[in-house]
Amino acid sequence: MPTNAFPIEQLHQIAAQFRHLRNEHKREGEHGRTRRDIGARLAEFENRFQTLLEHWVSDEAAREAWHEHFYRGGAEPTDDLARNPPVFVGRSGAGSELRIVPGANREHDVTIDGVRVDRTPSTLSIPMQGTVHIQDQDWREVSLAPSAAVNALRSYCATANGTPPWQWARALFEDGLIDVNFGLTARGRRIVNAP
Repeated sequence: MPTNAFPIEQLHQIAAQFRHLRNEHKREGEHGRTRRDIGARLAEFENRFQTLLEHWVSDEAAREAWHEHFYRGGAEPTDDLARNPPVFVGRSGAGSELRIVPGANREHDVTIDGVRVDRTPSTLSIPMQGTVHIQDQDWREVSLAPSAAVNALRSYCATANGTPPWQWARALFEDGLIDVNFGLTARGRRIVNAP
């Protein structure tokens, strides 16, 4: 299973693989190496599932729906986790918001206050100081994640071997600051290094 798949896709994939293996496990004899091997793999899937659930699904009702889906084959839960986090979010001096989000055909969609105004090549270079000039305006990069999440990310990045602040994973991912493996994105590096 690709570990760079979006977290919700990983949950769906693990659930399908778990149920398939569980059926194989039931068909095996009571004693035997194959049954033990499958049992070990089932335990690995359960652990991976629980870890993903803890990191990416914060709502208790949604977690229950995922458990129902995973163990009993209930309906596939839906989730609104952003699939295209922004590569840039900026504010103008007047307070308008500009977002640059990956779009189709190797281009990025540029929106101002929620209205698409342009497309730009995905090779757009954003300076480390986090200001771009678009539509005859300067846009200063801002983070939309809670300040506690950004501060936790900065602290994590300052220590070489600390534990990622998983409680903030969803907010940081949706703001485009981290990838699905908790690696900093280019936007994340700009925000973390901002004064």
